[in-house]
Amino acid sequence: MGQNQEYQNFELDPAILWDIIRSQAGTRDKALLEIVMNSVDAGATRVDITLNERGFGATDDGKGFADKDEILRFFKRFGTPHKQGDAKFGRYRMGRGQIMSFSLNSWRSSTFRMDVNIKEGLGFMLHENLPFQTGCVIEGQWYDKLRPSDFLVLKQGLEQLCQYIPIPVYLNGERISVEMDKEKWTLVDDDAYYRLRLDGNSLTVYNQGALVRAYPSGQFGVGGVVVSKGQLQVNFARNDILLQECEVWKRVAAKLRAYARERQEKKPVMDEPYRTSRAYALTSADFPNAIEFAQAVDGDKVLTDITGKHLSFGELVSRVSKSANKLVMSPQAGSVIADKVHKSGLAVVLSPKTLERFGARTLPDLLKRVIDAGTARFNAPHLVGNVQFALAAYQEFEFVAASLSENYEPVEDKALSAKELIVLRAIREGHESMFWQLRSRFHGKKLRQIRIGESDTAAAWYTGADVIFLNRENLSLPGHKGALVPHLTKVGAYLIHENLHDTQSAAAHTHGEEFMMEFHELVVSGALGTFVNRAMDAYLVLKVKEAKKTTLGDRKEMDRQAALEGDLPEETSITEGSLLPL
Repeated sequence: MGQNQEYQNFELDPAILWDIIRSQAGTRDKALLEIVMNSVDAGATRVDITLNERGFGATDDGKGFADKDEILRFFKRFGTPHKQGDAKFGRYRMGRGQIMSFSLNSWRSSTFRMDVNIKEGLGFMLHENLPFQTGCVIEGQWYDKLRPSDFLVLKQGLEQLCQYIPIPVYLNGERISVEMDKEKWTLVDDDAYYRLRLDGNSLTVYNQGALVRAYPSGQFGVGGVVVSKGQLQVNFARNDILLQECEVWKRVAAKLRAYARERQEKKPVMDEPYRTSRAYALTSADFPNAIEFAQAVDGDKVLTDITGKHLSFGELVSRVSKSANKLVMSPQAGSVIADKVHKSGLAVVLSPKTLERFGARTLPDLLKRVIDAGTARFNAPHLVGNVQFALAAYQEFEFVAASLSENYEPVEDKALSAKELIVLRAIREGHESMFWQLRSRFHGKKLRQIRIGESDTAAAWYTGADVIFLNRENLSLPGHKGALVPHLTKVGAYLIHENLHDTQSAAAHTHGEEFMMEFHELVVSGALGTFVNRAMDAYLVLKVKEAKKTTLGDRKEMDRQAALEGDLPEETSITEGSLLPL
């Protein structure tokens, strides 16, 4: 017998089709956006959507399905590609599956109706020879009735998604798409409409009016809104742009970065979006020439240390050179031991905020990306010398911090020296005076006890049991002239800080903006002066009482304090008639 041959088409297993339908269905509002985009592709001049907790309706005046053959080719079959130029949005005719994932629905067009319930099977019931229907009418019932809060989120989401659709879109009788020519735009060119803000947190991009996604403002140097006029190349789920392939977006991105550079050169705003944009530029070497790249490496403050100070790579190298040539990354925000490592000069400690800004997983990864980008783009390793120095100085945090302990050990009063007890009693008296002055600002808290402890990492901490611990090192007064007032001022600030805490502050913790604003407000208030004055008075009295004698320095400090309070002139002189008879 002769050999037989027969060509066989590949087939798609129903389970795979089910997975495709379910996996592309992100949210109900995105599913409804797909219906709107299909209406635009069908040449509709208007779309009306009705929406409630039980279901939805969508009506358009597009071309609909002309005949049964179109239904079998384009509705029955998933994945039929559009021809070049025959649709604004459509690519593979897959989007209708999204709404099928959330509802049982019927599609009415021409003399046909297609009823779909994928929970009962991957197919549809086709009805023929019905009264003629212009365009397309879709009605659906949610598989699960929406809660009022879910309905509100769905409605608001759909309004945002359809805001710039190029034809009128109505939701429950109200128009939700804007008239583009009546909107105020920063720029308009052949590729897009632009409404830009240098201080915006994100850049929201619409593909011919359909929302794609919001990008971090730092990625393109600017925040705001971009609505493309031409079709953007997007991924299968339509929730991201194929940045390296889309020629339209390449031109738009160039316009965005040029706009950001121009505005920043006129009036730089050193805020987080700006730092993020510069970080992105450094890791991609997105500079017109090697000189500007080198200037950015040395001068752009894109690194943040554990104290919140922003540094350039040039400044970082200078700091690292003064800190045992060691650079580490803090394991978490608010780490007290990381703060101690940094302030003690064991190493320069960068905040995890730096990694977030660069989109990097580790500090070596961040540094290598800048080095690789600069070397590949400009072929000049010397341009990234500071970054290479930082990479060579990098060490694991645990290794550098091994000499420090996060233990907090209490110290009883009886274990203190006589000199330490005098300082402690003075601090307690000053704290009590300050507390009663600030009681209303401390939200009615009880007067917290002041006790002494020892810690490698904290100057003070709150235990959560109405007890504030001061590190024992605060009881050692500076020996040089005039240093007592600054020392007590620092201690008073510690006490204000710990009084504001509602929970334990010994472990790693961070402070919100509201906390820090209140702290700074109280520090500059008169209450801190109350603490210093009362503690100073108590210290000098106790010093005299306990020691039975004063040194020349003590007496000068007493006179100085009295002069500050107006009890004595700072200087006196004898003139004729100034000596009165006894």
